[in-house]
Amino acid sequence: MTDKSKPDKEQTKQHNLLEPAGHNSLDETEDRFRIMADHAPVMIWMAGLDKLCTFFNLVWLNFTGRTLDQEIGNGWAEAVHPHDYDRCLETYVSAFDARKSFTMEYRLRRSDGEYRWFIDNGIPHYNAQGEFLGYLGSCIDINDRKYAEQLMIEGRREAEHANQIKSQFLAMMSHEIRTPLNAILGILELLTQTSLDNRQLEYLNVATLASNNLLVIVNDILDLTKVESGMLELEHINFDVIELTHLCVRLMMGSAKVKGLKLGVFIEPEVSSLICGDPLRFKQVLLNLLNNAIKFTLKGSVTVVLSKTTKSATDDECVLLVEVIDTGIGISPELQSGLFEVFVQADPSDTRKYGGSGLGLAISKRLVTLWGGTIGLDSSLNEGSRFWFSVGSEATSFKITITHDSKDASKETVPAGDLKASFVANILLVDDSVINQAVLSSMLTTVGHQVDLVGCGADAIKAISDKEYDLILMDVSMPDMSGLEATTIIRQLAVGSDIPIIAVTAHALAGYQDKCLAAGMNGYLTKPISQKDLLSVVNTWCAVNLGAAVEANTHLDLKMDDRILSELTKQFGQQRINELLLLFLTDLSAQSKAVKSAVIQHNILDIERELHTIKSSATIFGAIALQEKAMALEIYCKNKDLSSLQYLVDDFLICVERTSKFIKSICKEQQQT
Repeated sequence: MTDKSKPDKEQTKQHNLLEPAGHNSLDETEDRFRIMADHAPVMIWMAGLDKLCTFFNLVWLNFTGRTLDQEIGNGWAEAVHPHDYDRCLETYVSAFDARKSFTMEYRLRRSDGEYRWFIDNGIPHYNAQGEFLGYLGSCIDINDRKYAEQLMIEGRREAEHANQIKSQFLAMMSHEIRTPLNAILGILELLTQTSLDNRQLEYLNVATLASNNLLVIVNDILDLTKVESGMLELEHINFDVIELTHLCVRLMMGSAKVKGLKLGVFIEPEVSSLICGDPLRFKQVLLNLLNNAIKFTLKGSVTVVLSKTTKSATDDECVLLVEVIDTGIGISPELQSGLFEVFVQADPSDTRKYGGSGLGLAISKRLVTLWGGTIGLDSSLNEGSRFWFSVGSEATSFKITITHDSKDASKETVPAGDLKASFVANILLVDDSVINQAVLSSMLTTVGHQVDLVGCGADAIKAISDKEYDLILMDVSMPDMSGLEATTIIRQLAVGSDIPIIAVTAHALAGYQDKCLAAGMNGYLTKPISQKDLLSVVNTWCAVNLGAAVEANTHLDLKMDDRILSELTKQFGQQRINELLLLFLTDLSAQSKAVKSAVIQHNILDIERELHTIKSSATIFGAIALQEKAMALEIYCKNKDLSSLQYLVDDFLICVERTSKFIKSICKEQQQT
């Protein structure tokens, strides 16, 4: 094979024959140019004023295997790849007409028939007097680079495909693991409401702990997948970071007490109580660090410190610094570097000795990075550790220092009798799992609700045609007809247009909730489901649909300001007021449904927005009771007290129902007169 980088003797001879005769200074300059061009390591070309090429060096000719006569003019273009020809020609002509430099990439056919990628750089050529003479250009072989780029593109495509498969697998795994977990945790919860001796209670506690640990691992894997796939969106809202920190400490008191550790909080006076960020994820990171600190501390204390710091050495913006300091076993320097990676622990034996999956710190790092903060640690073996992270923005405030001693912590319990329903709801439970049917129906019937069981979507459609239900709990993944398909059909039926339908599913990946709501479902419950959460859903969606529940709440005074309605009637007339009142009722119905959905979905921002609108409208028409209840619930929203909201919203919705009935009666009386 000939070396294409060296001039071919025959080509050189032909090339020289085409050179013009003469030995003046211009000819000598052209001779020197041709000699340099022929021995250059790149392909060189020239074009005249008519855009036609007048010269190609020997490197070009040796590459294409053609003569200079064949290449000059437009002959060179015959070797350009057909897919690149039009784009190449358009770039060349437009640059030539504008007298501008250009760079383009295209494939050129080699003498052996192989197409190779080149980058072609062309510049306008002028003489000493500034007259435009044409173009000079050079081509460099970039085929190897293009090949590497293609490998990278294919690798990225394969990685994305693999990641998609992984997400699908995790969604399936989530469903398959959460479904039996739902039954296990549900039965264990029901067992706590029965008479047990000390040994049975001990066995029950061990089983519950193991099941909850398994649930933590499943949730950690799903959280990591959400972050890595970009499906996790963080909130940016104001929240009380000091109050949330104390809450996290209170939640960990039991674990610290068992080990005889002191659990403390120290807050610098200049720390602002309100910062902007995601309170749920802040809580997740802090609880993870606290859990690790308590787990790896045998004696002594664990302390949380909140202070103010700057974002970086070159940035004066203030942020919150959160430190978790322990007197535990510590971490050697050589093991610290990979501690925030997936499935990494300081010592592999820690998994057996202390438990855990090695996912917590990896998720924490990714969450902190998502909100623009930093996370790190300082530790020495057998001398304790200091984990820290930064978040939010600083404001001016003050707070006293409070220290909690775990020895004083007391265990809080909720008696089973407190769960007794104040009304009876007719509920249709749709689930293909006999175990799930048994667990969920037991949770509902033990407090007095009536439950009918069906095992598929088709039977659910038939059931609602035969009987009136206050609520449908619909499993999403079922054979033959999924819960999404069944819901879509039910919503098209006259008898099923208004029945609340709550998705009951083991799927927990981002985007699945949107699918449920798009199919016509009103809310979303993720397995495993506690009895408390399940009954909260029933209370939220069923109480106002039952006349008995409305009448039973006689303590809810229906306050309407007659003077406001009278003034509005004088101003607009009775007919117009009736129209406005009916419009108010239509909006109120939609808004109350939105509140229900937001409560189920734990969306405080949506709850607060709907309450604010209801409060404003209620004020206009003098619905004082409704206005006051909406205002009270707004306060709980601002405090992010979702657990209280889920139960207090029942009274609010009953007030909505009573107010609606009263206004309808007013409009009816006016129409009759």
